[in-house]
Amino acid sequence: MKKSVNVKAVCGFLLSCVLPPARTAFVTAAESIVIESGSYEVLSRNNCISGDLQDAVVISRHPAWGIIPGTAWLQPDATQEHSTCAVYQAVFELPEGYRSPGISVFVLVDDYASVFLNDHLLGKVDGFEGPARTVGTSNPQLFRAGQNTLLFQTGSGFGAFGIDFKATVELTAGDPAEDSDADGISDWWEVQSGLNVSDAADASGDADVD
Repeated sequence: MKKSVNVKAVCGFLLSCVLPPARTAFVTAAESIVIESGSYEVLSRNNCISGDLQDAVVISRHPAWGIIPGTAWLQPDATQEHSTCAVYQAVFELPEGYRSPGISVFVLVDDYASVFLNDHLLGKVDGFEGPARTVGTSNPQLFRAGQNTLLFQTGSGFGAFGIDFKATVELTAGDPAEDSDADGISDWWEVQSGLNVSDAADASGDADVD
């Protein structure tokens, strides 16, 4: 069974404020998680080339911007100086034994963004007026047991810039030790690696050619 856990907002829309130190949300076998900008810890950088990631900040919403319920708009820092390229990052963890992972991401951005999961491009979006644009995946090979990284690379031509997003990560509980084909490799690892849980002969294969 799939469940959702919401993290409530800690910053308002009217004043810029620094978010708490980044934390990794751990998704247990009985949970899924909703990652909401403005309440979930997000790191950012005011360029797309180099430099340390720092806490993103909530900013006042531009009158032209839409809003995703339960979220807030973010920028890399409180100066609100214009940036032609910025990066935002949120981290979550999945347990061993998970099944049927999936993620859907609703995005509003001024002006455009590329959305990545563990360095794999989920899609490109643009537009700051509602309704929110959506990208996502249910490809199990794009997820990992342990740390997963959701990253937004944004760009803006001029004027105001920022991002507003809500991502829902879902999974089905599983037994980390389950091995349907008795080949010595757990089912969850085979699915994540592109192997067949019903074919013991693929135990000696190398699906990801590593």
